Amino acid sequence: SDPQITAGVQGQIQTIQCTSNNVGLVDGAGFDLSAQGGFTMGSGAIITMVYTSGDTLWHEIYRDRL
Repeated sequence: SDPQITAGVQGQIQTIQCTSNNVGLVDGAGFDLSAQGGFTMGSGAIITMVYTSGDTLWHEIYRDRL
């Protein structure tokens, strides 16, 4: 979450695939993750989010730790 991902537009979908290890996404730093706290991504991990303009957050809709 540092740097924070740029705001999107209503309904925009974004998928991130990690190409490194230990990349952390923090709940509440522009994200509304399904699990409290955060998501530490390992190499190959994927997360997909949808943006809602009402609360200006990316909401998690899918993750895979691979």
